[in-house]
Amino acid sequence: RFFESLHLKALDTHFALRGNRAASNSKTGIVLLTADQKALETFTDLRLFWHPHYAKAIRAAGDAGARVIGLDLAFGVPVEKWQPDFDQKLAEAVSTSKVPVVVGYVPELNTNQERAPVPVNMIAAALGLSAFANLTSDPDDFIRRQELVESPGKADAARSLAMRVAELAAGKDAVWQNGALMFNGGRVPLSTSRALTINFAGGPDTFPRVSLADFNAAADAGNQEQLRKWVGGKIVLVGTDSVDDRFATPFYTLFSGPRWTTAGVEIHANTVRTLLDRDFLVPVNEAWRWLALLAAAGVVVAGAVRLHAGQSVAWFVVCALAIAVSTHWLFRNGLILSTSELLISTLLGLIAATVYRFATAEEKGALFR
Repeated sequence: RFFESLHLKALDTHFALRGNRAASNSKTGIVLLTADQKALETFTDLRLFWHPHYAKAIRAAGDAGARVIGLDLAFGVPVEKWQPDFDQKLAEAVSTSKVPVVVGYVPELNTNQERAPVPVNMIAAALGLSAFANLTSDPDDFIRRQELVESPGKADAARSLAMRVAELAAGKDAVWQNGALMFNGGRVPLSTSRALTINFAGGPDTFPRVSLADFNAAADAGNQEQLRKWVGGKIVLVGTDSVDDRFATPFYTLFSGPRWTTAGVEIHANTVRTLLDRDFLVPVNEAWRWLALLAAAGVVVAGAVRLHAGQSVAWFVVCALAIAVSTHWLFRNGLILSTSELLISTLLGLIAATVYRFATAEEKGALFR
C-alpha cells in the first residue's frame, strides 16, 4: 500500500508540474452549467425540486444549438407526491429536446424503480440516453481514473456519463474488438477494470462554466444571442458545484484546501475531453518498463562501486534528477513511466553497491579508510 500510494503521488506531481492546459487547445468545446452558490441563492426551493429549472435549461440549450447535453444529476425518487407536474416536465424536456440529453443515474439510488419509477429515468433508458454517473476512486480516495463501461465485450453494457456523452458527440458508439474498446478512430487504453486514466486539462475551474441561474435568466429574457454564445456547437454538462460534490484530483496533491478540489461535473468533462481529443496517458510497454528499471539501477551501481562515498551520493542525485526530467518528458508526451519505481530502483542499487563496497573493503585493507 505504501509503494502504491507513492506511485500515485508521483503521477499526481506530473500533473501539478505540467499545470493547466488552455481550454482553446482542446478540439472539443465543453461548457458547464452549474448549480453553484449563485443558483442556490437565486432558486429558493429545495434542490430536490429543481426539475423545472433543469427542464428550462435543457430546452434553452437545445434551442441555442448545443451538440449534446449531459446531466450529472441523479433522480432517485419521484417527486409527484409533493410536486405533481415536476417529474413529467423534466421527462418531456428530455424526450422532446432538439439534441440528445444523457441522463445520469447512480445505481445505489435506483433500487426502487419498479415500485416507484422515475419518469425521466424511464424515458432516458428507452431512448438509450441513460448512463451511470459514479466516479471511480483510487485507494486514497482521489479521482484519477474513470470506469467507462460496466462489463467487457457486451455491446449493450451500461456506459459512464462521460462515455455516452462522448459517443453521441462523435456520432458513433464505442465497440469491442478482440478484447479492446475501439472508439473515435482507435483503441481506448483501459485498465483491467475497464477504467481510463483521465488526462486532466487542469485543476478546478479549467473549463468554462455558466451558473444555472444566469443561464435560465437569459432564457427567460429571450436573450438567444447570449445563449448561443455560451453553448452554441458545444457539449453542455449540467451538474452541481457545491462543497458536497467536489473531489480530490491530482491537482490536490501539492495544493490543499477546498478551492483545489474539483466538481464532479468537471471531472466528467475532463474524461469527455480525453476521449474525444484522444489525449491518452498510456503506461509504457512492460518490456521497456523492466529495461528502464534495470538500467536505472545499473547506472547507479556502476558509479557507486567506482566512486568515493561523497561522489557516489552526488552521482545518485544526478541520476535522480535525470529520471525526474525524463519521466516528466514522457508524461508530457502521453506515456507513463513511474518516477517512484525508478527512484526506488536506483536507491536499492545504491544500497547494494554500498554493502558490496563495505564487504570487500577489508580484503583491500581499506575498511576504516
